[in-house]
Amino acid sequence: MRTEAYDKLDLAPHLDGGVFESLKDMSNFKSVHLNSDLDTIVWKNGADMSPDFLYEIGVPVAESVPAA
Repeated sequence: MRTEAYDKLDLAPHLDGGVFESLKDMSNFKSVHLNSDLDTIVWKNGADMSPDFLYEIGVPVAESVPAA
């Protein structure tokens, strides 16, 4: 059976300045979506975070979840 690993991310410490500052407002933060061309998350205001950066700051979730 194939499983997928999940990481938990705390982005709050990384939302200071520039295009990230407005993401401190939850309504702006919730505009996040996955951009499959960039393989990362992107917000409505154009902010994005490098997949490598997200991997570095991720904390593994204790349990694996079976893939759908």
